[in-house]
Amino acid sequence: SFAKQSLLPTELVVCDDCSSDQTLEILEDFKRTAPFDVHIYKNTHNIGLNKNFEKAISLCSGDLIFLSDQDDVWFESKLSMVCDTFNSHPEIDVVINDAMYADEFLEQSQTSVLEKAANYAGSNGGHIAGACTAFRSRFQRFLLPFPKECPPYDIYIHRFAWLLSNKLIVNESLQNKKSKSIPRKFRKL
Repeated sequence: SFAKQSLLPTELVVCDDCSSDQTLEILEDFKRTAPFDVHIYKNTHNIGLNKNFEKAISLCSGDLIFLSDQDDVWFESKLSMVCDTFNSHPEIDVVINDAMYADEFLEQSQTSVLEKAANYAGSNGGHIAGACTAFRSRFQRFLLPFPKECPPYDIYIHRFAWLLSNKLIVNESLQNKKSKSIPRKFRKL
C-alpha cells in the first residue's frame, strides 16, 4: 500500500527485530521494485517493540515521519491527506488518523478505531494507535531517546503531544488496521 500512495513517500525505513519468517526476503523483493528508497535494518538480537520503533524513528531522514505496523494497509490518500493537514497547521507536530478494523482478508468491521475510542472513553481524544500516527521530525528531539521506563511507544508519543497541546486528529479512516478477531456484530453485513 506504500507504493500505491497518490503522494509517494521519499523513503521507507524498516527495522526488523529478528523475524523468524520470510519478512526479510519479502522486504528485499519490495525494495527492488519500490518507486522510493527502502532502507532495511536487521537487528542482531531482539530489542523489543519500543527500542525497535525508537531505532526506526532515529533513522528517518524526512520532515514528516509516518509510523506503521507490518500488517497495516494504507488507503491511497493517506500520505496526501495527512501531509495536507500538516501544511494547513504548521504549529502542530503530531497528526493521527482514523482507521477501520479489518480481518486478515481485509473485511472491514462496522466500527472504526476512533469510534471504539469514543465508545470506551466518551471522546476520541484517547485515540493513540501508533500505526495511525505521523509527526514532524522536529518532534524527535522531545521523544528520543525513549526513557528506560517508557510506556508503549505510542502512548508515550501521544501523552507528550497532549501535554504540549500539539496534536490533531483526522477523523477520516485512512487505513485498515488488522485485528485478529473482529466480533461478528462489528463486521459489515
